[in-house]
Amino acid sequence: MKSKLDQLNDFLKSAQYQGRLLANPEAFDCWTEGGKVEPCSKRQNGDGIIAARFVYQGTISINPCYAPSALVSTFVACWMQEHCGKYDSERFEFSNDLNDDNSSDFELTIAELHEDIELVLTENAPFVIGKQKYDFGESSLWIAEQFKLDATVVSA
Repeated sequence: MKSKLDQLNDFLKSAQYQGRLLANPEAFDCWTEGGKVEPCSKRQNGDGIIAARFVYQGTISINPCYAPSALVSTFVACWMQEHCGKYDSERFEFSNDLNDDNSSDFELTIAELHEDIELVLTENAPFVIGKQKYDFGESSLWIAEQFKLDATVVSA
């Protein structure tokens, strides 16, 4: 399953106003910054557990963008109302730098998006919580193109 940021980026690539796309699909890029993980233990669907929430800042860039910033922002605001949860940020910031050809370099940043890391009870799994073994649930595992983890593991 794709992250919320990737889903929003895909939505904007296909969004049309009066029969026109906001920009060419090649003009879109997105990335995450400032990720952190918040552990939790919430039972889910009988044999599942939400073991943690991945929290990150998400940025989408559209360059070149010929659509007005108010139009792009309205699409984003409507999408967020339909697809974001109670932990996600309700606001986003954007910048719109005008280029010489009347296009712009549009960039928006959402301060916090939350993705649940769901694990399911599995016999030979790598993750142990409360003496039970878990592995990733299909809905919670999305693959990052780049990933850097800097952590210290402390055993209790």
